[in-house]
Amino acid sequence: MNGSMMSDLYTVNANYPLDSIHMRSISLLYQPLIGNMACSLYLSLYAELDQLTLTKAPSLFSRLTKITGLSLAEINEASLKLEAIGLLAKYKKDIENKRIYLYVIKTPLAPAKIFNHTILGPLLLQRLGEEELYRTKLCFKSSAVNIDQSYDNVTAKFTDVFDINLFYMRNRIMILCTFCAIAIFSFAQEKFSIRGIANEELNNQLLYLCLMGDGEKAKEVVLDSTTVEKGKFSFSGVHQMPDIAIIKDMDGETYPLIFEKGEISVNIAANKRGGTPLNDSLNIALNRMQLIMDNMLKTSDSIYKLMTGMKSEEFADKMVNDTAFRARYDKIEKNFLAQVDSVSHCIKDYKNSIVGVYLFSVGGMMMPFDDMKILMKEASPMFSQNNLVRNIVEKKNQAELRMKAELENKMTPEQREEQKKRQEMDAKIKIGEHFPDAKVKDNAGNMKLLSDYVGKGKYVLIDFWASWCGPCRMQSPIIDQLAAAHSNVVFGKVNVDEEADLAAEYGITSIPTLIIFRDGRLINQVTGVTSKASLERMLGL
Repeated sequence: MNGSMMSDLYTVNANYPLDSIHMRSISLLYQPLIGNMACSLYLSLYAELDQLTLTKAPSLFSRLTKITGLSLAEINEASLKLEAIGLLAKYKKDIENKRIYLYVIKTPLAPAKIFNHTILGPLLLQRLGEEELYRTKLCFKSSAVNIDQSYDNVTAKFTDVFDINLFYMRNRIMILCTFCAIAIFSFAQEKFSIRGIANEELNNQLLYLCLMGDGEKAKEVVLDSTTVEKGKFSFSGVHQMPDIAIIKDMDGETYPLIFEKGEISVNIAANKRGGTPLNDSLNIALNRMQLIMDNMLKTSDSIYKLMTGMKSEEFADKMVNDTAFRARYDKIEKNFLAQVDSVSHCIKDYKNSIVGVYLFSVGGMMMPFDDMKILMKEASPMFSQNNLVRNIVEKKNQAELRMKAELENKMTPEQREEQKKRQEMDAKIKIGEHFPDAKVKDNAGNMKLLSDYVGKGKYVLIDFWASWCGPCRMQSPIIDQLAAAHSNVVFGKVNVDEEADLAAEYGITSIPTLIIFRDGRLINQVTGVTSKASLERMLGL
């Protein structure tokens, strides 16, 4: 608002309703960080939502100065603090010699996330000190309420009074109608019932039943809330089925489930759900995924320990000259790649179910992009057309494009020329297309036609090499090991010095280059030394 005049206008929007915990966080956690003026402005802007909704017109800044008692300079200073800490976003536009500012109010972080935040946590400790910080944390812990046991709890639940689907389904149906009126009836409206068990520390605390969001394009939608009493809680209502929901506690911890007809059981203490077919299936799938994730963590730790303090030159030297080190690394790498494959297989096993949608939200970004594209082609519309799934695929695609751009920016002129030649080769021999036939030397040293093997249902790997090539000598024993262990794969070698025309026909510009065929089509090609584990993965071993 630098240089703004009293005649400038403002309007306010918010992405989430504020509850009592949010208000308490503003007073006790944010105020020590940003000051009372910034907090006053935040609450005043939030209160302005009602006035602006009623009038349907922007307000003058002169009104804001009167409400807050702050000058324009103080409002600007307070606004900057709110923006910096993530409580406010500010936009502006000019219309007919008038400048209009839009303030978008952001939801405060959950108290636990502030306490554990790498920046805000230490800053809060610095501002309050250990003793006051401890006392502040206690303010967010609910104490037990002693009620005479002769009383029965007859408090009306939210769902007893309000039709929760009016808030969500009204907008959802309008959106669906835009595309296809029939789509409104593609999911059944059914009653659901959730009975849950919670940890003792959650007693007398609120739990929220939320509809899972789509990530970047849509946030979680709060459908209902309830209080944990004596370690138990419940939700009930009507919703479209099937659909993914989460139970969220006040610290932001989430517990997934699937809306399905029948009584759904949720054990927060053990992170289990069941009682209905889809929730039973989700629980089995999540246990399977958790086991894979735990193994991946252990494997990653093994790789870290193996390479700690090792420079890239030292690593390359060990891979060439230290047989024991290379074997150990190959084994760990093979395990890790197998675990990545396990994530993909776990998701693929549920590609026709909404269970798979949630699994994809957990592990989708770990999948190789090529596997992801295949999955999207094979999966049912329930999976492939889900907004959450599509958003993750797009996010992965953007990540792949950024990585490619970063690699290209780091290329030397020589590497760029090599890439150009490789692209020319790719244009000549495209993945998925048939191959030029050629005579190649098999692993026994016999000359064979490539067509004698390719197209007969087997994998075929051709190694383009030269005797003077150091990396080729590193690659050769790996190929020999694979050939000895896997008789179901055909391995061939082409010496580029002896078969220069053939190398040129295939567009080989760098060696070693490995080309892999299956069923008469080229399915993969890699340049440079490739580990045994990686090749086994490419060959489906």
